[in-house]
Amino acid sequence: MAGVGGGLSVPLSEVSRYDYKLSLSIWLILALLAIVFWIKQLKAPTYHTKGVDENTPTLTVKDITKSRIAWGLALSFGLQSMIFYSVVAWVPTILVAQGLTFKTAGYYFMFAQFIQVPIAFIFPQFVESVKNKRIPVIIIFICFITGFSLMFVQQNIVLLIAMLLIGSSAGSAFSTCMVLFSLKANTYDGSMMLSGFSQSVGYIIAASGPLLMGMIQDQIQNEIVNIYIFILLSIMVFITLMIATEDKTIEDTIFKKR
Repeated sequence: MAGVGGGLSVPLSEVSRYDYKLSLSIWLILALLAIVFWIKQLKAPTYHTKGVDENTPTLTVKDITKSRIAWGLALSFGLQSMIFYSVVAWVPTILVAQGLTFKTAGYYFMFAQFIQVPIAFIFPQFVESVKNKRIPVIIIFICFITGFSLMFVQQNIVLLIAMLLIGSSAGSAFSTCMVLFSLKANTYDGSMMLSGFSQSVGYIIAASGPLLMGMIQDQIQNEIVNIYIFILLSIMVFITLMIATEDKTIEDTIFKKR
């Protein structure tokens, strides 16, 4: 559905004199439908997990902040989310600057979203099954760097390949972080704390991405500079994920220090 939104926004804005206002109104209908379904969920029965074993040490937020793996995962989650939200905000504009029409840029973005569907099924299983968790990290890094580097080329087919690689790496990075929330903790309590900490820190980082790129764009007035920023962010995701995929759990790094 996210891909459909990106691909059809421009065509919908061209079908009447209301241009972009019509396009926004249609997505508003979907938002209202989502609210209806969420209200229904509020009435659904709740389920409670079993209590934590009394012999298992419980974790606090203070404990989590002492783990380099927790920080590595929080930063990598935030940076890969920053890439995704910045791609949503700025990549179509970059594609237009590289010679595509607005409509074609929207379709290319849609394809980048669609390719994440099979990735969401395949990559988490791959991350869980492979012994060396840094192998998926290297694959993600290669796809990110290759995809963003190809955006310098002003050829339609090359730009399409670039978008497919970027979409694949964005989906893979997100899936990897989700899997690591479980794999990098020995207990349910640890996994819950790691997930909450990583996403709290991560989304604060992620939210700043489109704004910072917009500020830089206002100063430099050249969309291509954002490609260099994407490449820098990809390198940072690689470094932080390498820390997060160290062959230890957060409990190993926390309680060993006590």
